[in-house]
Amino acid sequence: MIELERHIEILLLRHDCVILPGFGGFMTHHVEARYDEAERLFLPPLRTIGFNPGLKMNDSLLVQSYIEVYDISYPEALRRIEDEIDELRQRLANEGSFELRNIGTLSVGEDGIYLFEPCEAGILTPCLYGLSSYEMPLLSDTQQTTNQTTSTITSTDKEGNDEPALAAMTGANSILGIENDEEDNRFIRLRVSVVRNIAAACIALIAFFAASTPLNNSSQMMTQGKIDTSILDKLLAGETSTKRSTAMKQSTQVTKPALQEVNTEAKTIKQNYYCIVLASKVTKSNATSFVSKLHEQGFKNARLLMGHGAIKVVYGNYPSEEEAYSQLKSLSVNDTFKEGWIFRVIEK
Repeated sequence: MIELERHIEILLLRHDCVILPGFGGFMTHHVEARYDEAERLFLPPLRTIGFNPGLKMNDSLLVQSYIEVYDISYPEALRRIEDEIDELRQRLANEGSFELRNIGTLSVGEDGIYLFEPCEAGILTPCLYGLSSYEMPLLSDTQQTTNQTTSTITSTDKEGNDEPALAAMTGANSILGIENDEEDNRFIRLRVSVVRNIAAACIALIAFFAASTPLNNSSQMMTQGKIDTSILDKLLAGETSTKRSTAMKQSTQVTKPALQEVNTEAKTIKQNYYCIVLASKVTKSNATSFVSKLHEQGFKNARLLMGHGAIKVVYGNYPSEEEAYSQLKSLSVNDTFKEGWIFRVIEK
């Protein structure tokens, strides 16, 4: 069993180079934080590792590690290292490659030279522990999204402004007695023609009786035969008032949704607030379990906060940062809140 990988990994925590006597040396290199344009990600700094087959001199660093771990003598530790290096060479000759866990993969090239592929995550480094990648949108993408949102709002406003204007035109046409529906036109013309025919028949009938009546009674008959045109006026006035009330109802019905939309938009405006973060960058299942435990302890204001870069377990909802810090100070007597910190939530 090859145990070299465990000793190499531990030694590289404090040293920049570990040599395997007669085989080669592993050296660490610091890689600065960088930006990946393809993925649009900011990657954190890390320590990567390389292999130099020319470093074969024994510097006793690896031997000393074996002595401290297994409590053996120097010659015995050196012999044990040589046996494991021989086993490593045999594995490479038979299988063509060998993986050193958390370090990288050794392989044999076409010309017999050892090749090394380091671990993508880099070597374990305490000072860089906890750093992860993050995404930040470009200014051009942000401006493009803002322009699209503005154009969408503008087109929506125009459509909303056109609807009241159309309703006002429809109401005005209704008040004036103008109808676009052909069936309504036929219905109106039919009623007016019937009234006209009835009036003409009445006039003809009165004229007939007036012609057959003596002259001395002509004035009396003319007085009795006068047409009461106020009936027609009432019919026409009633029709006009009915259309006017219908038009006002339509205008009111069209206007109400617009007012409701404005009120709805006003209600959806949310204010920024502050909360206490108890856990961050955890899985959803663990976060849900943590919130349930907090509820059992009596902290009913604990909840999940999705988005904002990660899943967080937060507590409370405070309008100001001072109030949030004051509440955190009073809750710090509980172990759950000792590591809490204040986070500002910006609602979009």
